[in-house]
Amino acid sequence: LGWAFYQKGAYQSAIDLFQEALRLGEKNKAPEDPTVHYHIGLAYEKASQPALARQHLERVLKLSPNYSSAADVKKILSQLRS
Repeated sequence: LGWAFYQKGAYQSAIDLFQEALRLGEKNKAPEDPTVHYHIGLAYEKASQPALARQHLERVLKLSPNYSSAADVKKILSQLRS
């Protein structure tokens, strides 16, 4: 559902849902999902919150260095640092 909000440009709603997914994962002691961090990082980037975007995108690479979208993550991180 968070991704649907993201695609519609409702970034804050997307962020709220992605954060809830992270909280539920923690509550259920599930391993962190790099995809959730990736999506929330993208949403923060679109919502003009680069520090939070960086935090979540860096977490993606820490959790899964060979993440399927690692090249995109690195590209976005590079742009955020510029």
